[in-house]
Amino acid sequence: MPSKNGTRKFPSKRIWLFLVVLFILLVYLAFCAPPLSPAPITPAPPTFTTTPTATATPTLTRTATPTHTPTSTATSSPTSTPKPPTVTPAPPTVTATPTQTPTPVPLIPILVQEPKGMASDVARNRLYIASLSTNSVFVWDEVGQTALKTVLVGNKPWGVALVNDRVFVANSAGASISVIDASTMTKMGDIELAGQCDGGPTNVAVDPNANRVYIALYGSMGRIAIIDATSNKLAECLDTGASGTWGIAVDAWSRRLYATSRDAKSVIAFDISQVPAKKLNGVPTGGSPFFIAADPKTGRVWVTIAEDAPEFEEVNRLKVFEFTKDGLAIDPCLDLPIGNTHDGGSILIGQNSDVVYIAATAENELQVFDPVGSKVIQRVPMTDPFAIAENPGLDRIYVGSRAGNVVITIEGGPPPMP
Repeated sequence: MPSKNGTRKFPSKRIWLFLVVLFILLVYLAFCAPPLSPAPITPAPPTFTTTPTATATPTLTRTATPTHTPTSTATSSPTSTPKPPTVTPAPPTVTATPTQTPTPVPLIPILVQEPKGMASDVARNRLYIASLSTNSVFVWDEVGQTALKTVLVGNKPWGVALVNDRVFVANSAGASISVIDASTMTKMGDIELAGQCDGGPTNVAVDPNANRVYIALYGSMGRIAIIDATSNKLAECLDTGASGTWGIAVDAWSRRLYATSRDAKSVIAFDISQVPAKKLNGVPTGGSPFFIAADPKTGRVWVTIAEDAPEFEEVNRLKVFEFTKDGLAIDPCLDLPIGNTHDGGSILIGQNSDVVYIAATAENELQVFDPVGSKVIQRVPMTDPFAIAENPGLDRIYVGSRAGNVVITIEGGPPPMP
């Protein structure tokens, strides 16, 4: 407001104070209001903070979901973990089954009166044993170790062989062949040879490829009867050209037939791939040949021979002949003494072990011969051993003791070396 003398008058101190306070208030509002306005925004950052937290939460939750899979797997794992123990006992049960096989084998002898030829039905694990003095064939359960049946056959049964699910028995004093149905263990009938193919039926061999049975006919005629195992009829009557036919063997691989002639002291070879069979050659043996075996793996022919002139009754020599296209090689590739086996000397080539078993009858032992080392590797004591048979499926060798009236079982191939 202007003064009386016309000059402007400054405001009083109160006005200045008011202005200063107003100024301070304005400054306060101007500079302090932003910090106050963010105050409501302050919750916003937590909102953003919770958003990632919420995002992380589902992520962890999904991660946890797969963890439920292992959890359930873990749950089933414990469940499946006890199961193996449940399954684990099963193999021992299976393992226990085979252990029953060897248990009775060395303990139960097979009692048969004067056992001769034997043959194993490997499909059914039955052993057929000819009993010479009882005119019968004894049937033995190889697994159960029990007698199954006794089948009456012809007079003085000797050789036994099985082919085409039939058992053929050579009746040495009856000039006939008895046929047994292997499935039922019953006799089907007899094949009469008298007047058709004369001689005393002794040892028997078979050709499973052709369903043929070959029977050595001991006597002055020197014949071999060939039986058709399908029709049970005489198919051929071979003339060896030498009397005293005794041992007989078939090499099914090369389709060769071999027979020993005790009187002519030779081995005769035939080609049986053709009908009628063709005679190939005869090989001198230097003594009276008894038993013979053909090895299809090597083509070699093993013969046990009696050289005790003039009787020629002690089988004391072993000779091996090589296979040739014309029959057999003249000179043996192996010639060794085997001791005095008297009228024994039956021979078998093991299918599993490849050793050769020889019945050393007079020496009361079974000889186990190593063809590689060309020597006897084991001697098994037993009374009067004669016939030998094998079941390769059960890995067993059977040896018939004539005087002991028993068949002895050897399991697991040749006995161990002492």
